[in-house]
Amino acid sequence: MQAFLDLFIEHAALERGLSDNSLQAYRNDLDQFLLYLTEHSIDRPNQLSHAILLDHLISLRESGRSARTVSRHLVSLRVFFRFLQQERLIDLDPSETLESPRLWSLLPDTLSPVEVTQLLNVSIKKSKHAQRNRTILELLYATGLRVSEMCALKIGDLSLQDAMLRTMGKGNKERVVPIAGKTVELVNNYLLQDRPRYIRNELEAHLFLSQQGRPLTRQRIWQIIKDQAKAAGIDKKISPHTLRHSCATHLLENGGSLRVIQELLGHSDISTTQLYTHVDQKRLQQMHQNFHPRAKK
Repeated sequence: MQAFLDLFIEHAALERGLSDNSLQAYRNDLDQFLLYLTEHSIDRPNQLSHAILLDHLISLRESGRSARTVSRHLVSLRVFFRFLQQERLIDLDPSETLESPRLWSLLPDTLSPVEVTQLLNVSIKKSKHAQRNRTILELLYATGLRVSEMCALKIGDLSLQDAMLRTMGKGNKERVVPIAGKTVELVNNYLLQDRPRYIRNELEAHLFLSQQGRPLTRQRIWQIIKDQAKAAGIDKKISPHTLRHSCATHLLENGGSLRVIQELLGHSDISTTQLYTHVDQKRLQQMHQNFHPRAKK
C-alpha cells in the first residue's frame, strides 16, 4: 500500500500540479490511514471494504478529531482510491459509497436489542471456540469497550467479585467499567472451563487467547463478529465498533445520561458522545413517521 501512496503523491505533484501544502495534507491523511491498516494487519488492496474505511473514520472521530477534519480525511481517501481505480490498480473503489459525513452519519448501523440477542445466542456448531467467542461478544456489548481495549485486557484487569474491569483507553487514560451480572458469569465460566485449553505459556496474562496461546488480534475479533453475524442471519455491515455503538445507543434509549455514557466509553469530549443523540432522534423521527396519524398521507 505504501507504494500506491507514493505513486499517488507523484501523480498529484506532476500531473495535477498541486502545491506543496496540498501534497503534504494528502500524505498526512493517507499516512494515518496506512497506519490504521497496519494496526489491523491489512496489507492487500483486496482486503479493503466500505466497512474498513468507515471504521477508520469513526476511530478518527473518537480520538477527538473534529467533523471537519474527518471530512477532509474522507476527501483524501476518495481522491486516492479514484486514482487507484483509474490506474487499474484496484477493481472496486471502497470509498464510492461513503457519503460526506455529518457528525451523526459517521456512526455505523447499530443492532437492535433483538439482533444483539440473535448475535449472542447463535450457535456455530462446528466452532470449537464457541464459548470463547460468545464471551468476547457478550463482554464487548456489556461494556462498550473498543476492540483494541478488549485485545489488551489481562486477567488482572478483572474484578469479577465487584463486577468491574479496568482498561487503558486512548491517550493512556485509565477507566473502570462495570460488568453486568450475566456477563460476569460468562467470563467466570470461560476462565474456569475454556481458557485453560488455550494456554501454552503459564505466564501469559491476556484474557482472550488464540489457539496458539497468543493474545487475539483486533483483526481476529473482527472476523469472529462477522462470522457470528452471518450465522445469525444479520445482513447489516458489521464493524468492530458495532457492539460498542449498540451498547451506547441502547443505554441512551433506556434513559442513560450522556455523562455516564461518556465515562463508560472513555470519550474525552462529550460532543463525541452526543453523536448518539442524533441516532436516537433518527429513531424517534422514524417511529413518528410510521405511527403518528398526522404523519400518514
